[in-house]
Amino acid sequence: MLTLSGGLRLTLPVADFTEIRMRIMQYGHNVEVLAPPELRRQVAEEVAATMEMYEEKEKNEINLGGGSLYDPGGVLGGWYEHR
Repeated sequence: MLTLSGGLRLTLPVADFTEIRMRIMQYGHNVEVLAPPELRRQVAEEVAATMEMYEEKEKNEINLGGGSLYDPGGVLGGWYEHR
């Protein structure tokens, strides 16, 4: 069903939230779960965990002239990416 704001509202029968949560996450900021509250909470937790991961990587990244070294443990035990 189309909404007044031009969005699309879907109602889907599902056995559990695992698959639908993964599908929802594919759309990033272009989707919002309105109901049920438990699915909305799970998606919000997934988004928060993803944000935390990116923030942590940015905090621990060391620039190496054309590449970067990510050290999540602070002891050079992470990964190295050369660009």
